[in-house]
Amino acid sequence: MMRNTKRFLIGMFGIFLLSQSPAVECMQSSGNCVIKVSATITEGCSISSQSDNAPLGMLDFGVHPALGRGDLYASFTSNSAITFLCTPGLTLQMSIDGGNHYLESRRLENMGSYISYTLYFDNAFQKEIGIGVPVNISPNADGTLVLPVYGALTLPETGPSGLYRDTLTVTITY
Repeated sequence: MMRNTKRFLIGMFGIFLLSQSPAVECMQSSGNCVIKVSATITEGCSISSQSDNAPLGMLDFGVHPALGRGDLYASFTSNSAITFLCTPGLTLQMSIDGGNHYLESRRLENMGSYISYTLYFDNAFQKEIGIGVPVNISPNADGTLVLPVYGALTLPETGPSGLYRDTLTVTITY
């Protein structure tokens, strides 16, 4: 049974009206009154989704023959139904769990057979995303956030053909 879970620790933009004493000041000589008005805008992110159960996206290594060998690479493709919008310049942290089949490494599973894979946060596949280890990420200049997730695996010598899967939980904090 495939479990589809996502968890986000993302705050919404907050607006707080501040008042100072006295809120209204009046000058006795002219009869003019002044009202002090201010607002504090906090930095943060919002996420919008057309469905509560929509997956964040996909890391797809493609289709390969069972007897194929070699290294495979994939880039995260986000679900267009989910939108992140953050304060430009905000530094965020992203962490990713070990997935549903973790045992010493992240693993794809098919009928009790496994293929280990590694996640990276750079497209040169040099900066690994450890299990639950936060990495710094930043929104684009327009405030949109694209998660920098890349994967690599080596096809095993043996194993049944079929669809190998895993589900990861991503946590975004700021």
